[in-house]
Amino acid sequence: QDTNQIQYQWLKQQAVLSGSWVIGVGDDDQSIYRFAGGQGYTNFIHLKKDFTAQGYVLDTCFRCAPTILAFAQSVISHNQQRIKKTFNTVNQTNAGTVCVYHHNDVVNDLLPHFEGGIEDTAVLCRTNRLVTDIEIMMVNHAIPYQRIAGKNSLLSNPHVHAYIHLLAIVVLGRHLSELPDILAWLGE
Repeated sequence: QDTNQIQYQWLKQQAVLSGSWVIGVGDDDQSIYRFAGGQGYTNFIHLKKDFTAQGYVLDTCFRCAPTILAFAQSVISHNQQRIKKTFNTVNQTNAGTVCVYHHNDVVNDLLPHFEGGIEDTAVLCRTNRLVTDIEIMMVNHAIPYQRIAGKNSLLSNPHVHAYIHLLAIVVLGRHLSELPDILAWLGE
């Protein structure tokens, strides 16, 4: 899904020259490297044609409740270039609510949504830069949060998280109520 045209042609030549088998795995509904020329759905079509490949659809989600999966399908189904499939889930609980908001000034427009509390709320962003901007706004307004990032991400490191809160007290003059957490982190 994320292979660009040059990479695909290289793969094709290597397979032809070496007589190797080619197995492609991906999701035609995504192409996160589109900005770098990722061919997405087109690669699946080429793979089937160039290698007489057999396609298999993995249509069962093991993560999402039906409510969330149905919302995802309602958005994804508008894509013209995709393999038609029905989404299924093994999680048959009816938990989950989807609220969609469009914002021109995301950071400042989110604040009113947080005033009533943010328990059981997730904010998903397209870029880490936007997440950082939202995090700064939450720190400035003393809104408790947890930033979840990749396992090896700098921002998932508890030491970095503690430094952020320490800086909020020292630089921004935030209330000292966060000091016990910082002292605990220091082992005091």
